[in-house]
Amino acid sequence: MRLKNFVLSKHHNFDLAIFFIRCSVGALLCYHGIEKFVNFSTYTSFFPNPLGLGSKLSLILVTFSELIGGLSIMLGFFTRLFLIPVFITLTVAFFLVHAADAFQTKELAFLFWLCTVGLTISGPGKYSFDYLMHTTR
Repeated sequence: MRLKNFVLSKHHNFDLAIFFIRCSVGALLCYHGIEKFVNFSTYTSFFPNPLGLGSKLSLILVTFSELIGGLSIMLGFFTRLFLIPVFITLTVAFFLVHAADAFQTKELAFLFWLCTVGLTISGPGKYSFDYLMHTTR
């Protein structure tokens, strides 16, 4: 009977899907953020500066967005709040930094951007710290 409920329950499947997407996107963002953090001094010399903030500050903001935002999204901890800097980062990457590039070059940023929109709409789901914090009040 439980297997039937698991297979047929749309709500349960939705929460599992959101959990899977959230963890996948968060882990990939963390991966990119760790790469930038570890190679910070190398990236500083050539990192794009599309908003005129300076390459170093742009790199700091993107690294924070990807590393801390990715971890937060993965855990479902203040998910929608941390989706804001990630959304801004990906918007700048897709629409400004890679604007003139072929779609193949910028499709990863676009895919991440779409995921941030979807996660903002759906919320973090049942399997998240946000859900636990909301239900224990």
